[in-house]
Amino acid sequence: MGWGIDRSFPFRTCPEPSWRMRSSAGEHLVDIEGVTGSIPVASTIPSQHIQSVVETAPQQSKTLVCYSSLLQQQPLGGSENSSGSTASASPDCYGNLLQKPSKRPSSPSSRSPHRRRANPPGLIVRGRVFHVRVAVPRTLQQKVGRTEVWRSLGTGIRSEAVRKSKLVIADLERSFLDANGTTAPGAMPADVVIPTPVAVDTTPVHAMTFADLFRNFHADPAKVRAPKTRLIYDGLVWITSSVWGEDRLLTSIDRAACRELLEVLRWLPSNPAKRFPSLNAVQAAKMAKKQGLISTLSPGSINGYMAKLRALMTFAVNEGWIDRNPAVGLSVSDPVRERDKRLPFSSTQLRLIFSSPIYRGCVDDEWNYATPGPNRPRRARFWIPLIALYSGMRLNEICQLDVADVQTIDGVVCFHVRPDLLAGGHKRLKTKTSERIVPVHPDLLRVGIVAYVESRRRQQSQKLFPELRPSATGYFSDAFSKWFRRFLAATGAESPRTCFHSFRHCFRDALRQAKVEHEIGLALGGWAVGGTKGSVTASAYGNGHSISDLMDAVALISFKSVDVSFLLAAEDNAG
Repeated sequence: MGWGIDRSFPFRTCPEPSWRMRSSAGEHLVDIEGVTGSIPVASTIPSQHIQSVVETAPQQSKTLVCYSSLLQQQPLGGSENSSGSTASASPDCYGNLLQKPSKRPSSPSSRSPHRRRANPPGLIVRGRVFHVRVAVPRTLQQKVGRTEVWRSLGTGIRSEAVRKSKLVIADLERSFLDANGTTAPGAMPADVVIPTPVAVDTTPVHAMTFADLFRNFHADPAKVRAPKTRLIYDGLVWITSSVWGEDRLLTSIDRAACRELLEVLRWLPSNPAKRFPSLNAVQAAKMAKKQGLISTLSPGSINGYMAKLRALMTFAVNEGWIDRNPAVGLSVSDPVRERDKRLPFSSTQLRLIFSSPIYRGCVDDEWNYATPGPNRPRRARFWIPLIALYSGMRLNEICQLDVADVQTIDGVVCFHVRPDLLAGGHKRLKTKTSERIVPVHPDLLRVGIVAYVESRRRQQSQKLFPELRPSATGYFSDAFSKWFRRFLAATGAESPRTCFHSFRHCFRDALRQAKVEHEIGLALGGWAVGGTKGSVTASAYGNGHSISDLMDAVALISFKSVDVSFLLAAEDNAG
C-alpha cells in the first residue's frame, strides 16, 4: 500500500504547518505535527500503528501531543535491530519514518587510545633523541645568520623532552628579546622567594671535542671493529687534527669544515707519513699540490675516509651531542667503474706466473724465488696462487686457513672457509656470505694438496701455512700481498689494475665460461646475493647446495693457459 502527502489538513495544536500521510485508498490519516518542508516519508509504516493512532486520537483531546521529535527517535517495539534484538519503545514513537540510523562507525574521539599524541610545536624526534626547533625573529635573522635554531634535548623520553623544551624555548626567546633591546619579564613574581641551595657546583662543564667523540665511539660496546678498521680511523684523526686542530669543539664542525677536510684529502699524497715525515696532513697536501704529484689518494680512499667521518657524526647525533650530521653526502666522483678497478689476469700473465722459477725450480722460495735452481719448495708461496686460481678464495681467506679447515665431506675434499670459533681469534671474514665450503679442484688434488695437508697434520701444525704471521692490522695476508707485487714484477707479469685479487676475477670468468648455474657460482665465491629483497630472503632458506653439486661445478672449471702437468711428478723436497 503506497502513501501520499497532503498538506491540506488543518491543525490546532501546533503552531507550525504539519504533514499528514494518506493512503492511496484514503482510509487512514496520520498527523505529524511540527514538521515543515518537503520531507520524503518512508512507505513502510505498519498499518496497525496507523490504526492505533487514529483510534486513540479522540482520547487524547485533553493532552495534545506534538510529534516533532519523532524524526530522531528509534522505531517501535516489534522491529529488530542489527543484532537481532527487539527494540522496545513507546507506541507513539515513529523515529523510523524518515530514515534508519547510520551504520557508519563514529570517528575516533580526541581521547581514543588509537590516536597518537601530537608533539608540542617545535618538538621533533631525530633518531632516538628529541630536539627543539625555534624560529628566529625576522629582525634578528641577518644578525644570527639563520632562520631557525635547533637544540638537542639529550633524551628520548617524551615527557622529559616536553619539560626540557619549555625551558630551552624560554631561554631562546629571552635571548631574542635581549638582542632586540627589549626587557624580558621576570620568570617569577617578586613576592615568590626561591631558597638558594647550600652548595652549588661551579665546575665548568667540559665541552665535547672531536677527540672525545673518537674515544667514545670506539668505547661503544655495541660494535667490535677489526684492527685494520681501527687503523683507518686513527689515520682520519691524524688528518682532522691537522685540519681542525686537536681541540676542535664538536658543535663547531659544520658543513664548511667538512668541505675543508675533503679538499685536503683530495690533494693528500698516498703514505704521507712516509713521504713527508716532518709535515702534517695539511702541509703534505699543499706540498703535493705545489709539486703536482700524481700519486695522491684514490677516490676510493677519499670516500672511505669520508664514510668513516659520517659514521662518527652519526654516532654523535644518536647520542644527542649535535643536531645533525654535517658530512652527509660529501664525497668525490670516481671516474673508474667498479668492475674496471680490478681486471682478471690475461692468458699471458697466467702463463708467466705458473711457469716462473718458484714452480719450475728455484734456489729457494725466500730471497731467491726468482732465480732458477734445482729446488721446488712447496710452501705458502707455491700453494696460495694455485689455490686462489682454482677456488676463487680471497687472499686472506687462504692465508689464514687452519689444517682443520681442509675436510672430507661426503667423500669430497673441501676447503671450509670460516672464522674462528672462539672470540679473540685472528681469522676474519669480509662478509657474512663469505663463510662457505669450496670443493678442492681436481688439478689441485693431482698436484698433491692432500699430501701437503697430511704433512702439516703430522707435524701437529695448527696453521696450513705456519710461516705466515698476522700483521699489526690482524690480517695474515699483508706480508704476502706485498711479496706478490714484487713477484709479478720479477716474472714480467705486472700490469695495470691487476693484483692478487685478479685470481678471483679469473675464477668468476671461468664459472661463466663453464655455464655454471648463477646461484651455485655465488655460493662457491662467497659473493652476496644481489637483486630484490625477495631474492635475498629466499636465498636464506634451506640448507644450501649439496657437496656433489658444488663439486660438479668446480670440476667444470679449466684454464687453457695454465699447464700443471709438469708439477704432477715433482717431489716436495722443501715442504
